[in-house]
Amino acid sequence: MNIIIINQPLSNRGDEAAHKSLLRMLNKEIDNAKIKVLHVGGNQDSINQFKVKGGNNSYINFKPYKAHGYCIKKGFKYGITHLLSLIHPTHRKVAKEIKSADLVICSPGGICMGPYQSWDHLWFLKLSIVYNKKIAYYGRSFGPFPTGNKSQILFKNESLKMLPKFDFLSLRDSVTQGYAKSLNLDFISTVDTALLDSPSVIVPNEISEQIGSNYIVYVPNELKWNPKFINIDSDLLEIYYLSILKYLLQIKEDINIVMLPQLFNYDEGSDVDYFKYLKSKITDNSRIKVINDQYSSDIQQTIISKAEYLIGARYHSVVFSVNNKTPFTALSYEHKISGLLKDLDLDSNMVDFSFLLEKNRLSANEKMNENLTTIYKMLDETISKGKRQKVKQTEARELAETGKKHFLKLYKSIQSTCDLK
Repeated sequence: MNIIIINQPLSNRGDEAAHKSLLRMLNKEIDNAKIKVLHVGGNQDSINQFKVKGGNNSYINFKPYKAHGYCIKKGFKYGITHLLSLIHPTHRKVAKEIKSADLVICSPGGICMGPYQSWDHLWFLKLSIVYNKKIAYYGRSFGPFPTGNKSQILFKNESLKMLPKFDFLSLRDSVTQGYAKSLNLDFISTVDTALLDSPSVIVPNEISEQIGSNYIVYVPNELKWNPKFINIDSDLLEIYYLSILKYLLQIKEDINIVMLPQLFNYDEGSDVDYFKYLKSKITDNSRIKVINDQYSSDIQQTIISKAEYLIGARYHSVVFSVNNKTPFTALSYEHKISGLLKDLDLDSNMVDFSFLLEKNRLSANEKMNENLTTIYKMLDETISKGKRQKVKQTEARELAETGKKHFLKLYKSIQSTCDLK
């Protein structure tokens, strides 16, 4: 049986963890399946770092020939995606791979079908539909869909046409599930695929010596890439992050603050650069440890598993905390975080970034201070006073297993059909 995995996000340790968990599950649960992970113009080093060895896994990265992206949009605009898959060199190669598949899995990942408006994401799915393939949309979030211009309206319309055509639709957060209910879609409730396993590896000596044995993990997020926050006051966000950092330094004098980057292979706007910038704003910063971005998601999860606490403004830093029973405060910037914590009844572990969207600076400052007061109280209770915090790893794992079981039912039905051929 041939399985093609499409739409795998790269250069993010959270997406790496979700990918590795999915591939490890497939290799364990499915015998004799050939699994191809298909990319067009992906960063090859990132692909190499994502690779799961073993099984019959292979990774393909086609070069995007001239006008590849332009043709994708024109294909949707004029309804000629199928025609272009016969003509354009890159489209033709991808179509050939998809036609050879018995099952197409859209990889777990973020909100490409929604505010991020990824036409590549829709294109891979469209080709799979055009060639009448079984499609599993696995552990995703989607929506809301902006409609401010013709391109956005087209993207929304195409997305809404596709969603009912998937043979398996599993959604990883309650907010997305709410959108699905409003569209009368059949779906499976699950959580992030990274929760399918909890890797534990040896942390390299250079990291162990740097961070010590007593530390808190802190993961800010510059938010430049997020359409919702593109026009925010970056100075206010900096004040916010630095206020938390200063409080962490004073809450315990013998504890280090480990800043753990999620992004890698980014020339501009990297997490490491931003973390070093924040560190430079603190006078006595010897206890702030910025980890390089070269270390795998397995290493990151192991580091988090041994942390006293985590404060995370990235979705997967929160997922890693839940997965490793590490107490946390989530700084929520979009519904994939709030939806996950709502599913697990962990809303009390979360504050949100809504103050950043205030146009009035005085009002934004006031709400930010209220937000910080809430965070300080949470840190005092959990770190200083040692109050036990709910993490609910077991419940999260059960939801991940539910998604897996429903997927394996689909796989077995497809396998039976293949065996009859």
